[in-house]
Amino acid sequence: MLDATRFPIPAGFRLGATEEVRGDGNPVRVVHPDPGLQLTLVPAGAIPGGWYQLELQFPPEGLVDVVAKLVFAGDQVLWLRLPLLARNHGLAHLRLEDGLENLTLVITGSGRLGTPTLCRFERVGLGGQVAAGGAARRDIFAREGSVCCGQA
Repeated sequence: MLDATRFPIPAGFRLGATEEVRGDGNPVRVVHPDPGLQLTLVPAGAIPGGWYQLELQFPPEGLVDVVAKLVFAGDQVLWLRLPLLARNHGLAHLRLEDGLENLTLVITGSGRLGTPTLCRFERVGLGGQVAAGGAARRDIFAREGSVCCGQA
């Protein structure tokens, strides 16, 4: 079961607020009788613009859906559904233009959802972004094999 008291807070953040979430409205995709969890994380210091990775990994039981709400200076808001690398393992690459005011994670799903084993938000820079793109291509190649177009 999701437990806010055991949720691993990413380095550079502090827990601002938590509340239960029911699957009766946006941005929840998976409706399940068990409540989800909404956590608002507040940066401990200034988070400048640049390339970042947001990664969450949960135990394999159940099926997790994570939506991140990023609030920037000037009340600009970005909603982002975490793309999945594997079952219950989400990873997003994003470029922040302005300073991040807070990050809210809306975690819902089906089945027995456990507390995440990993929650990371870190600056990767442009080199880290390029490396992540290369790793994604390697993973696709390993899974799908070589595809050559135009040959009969």
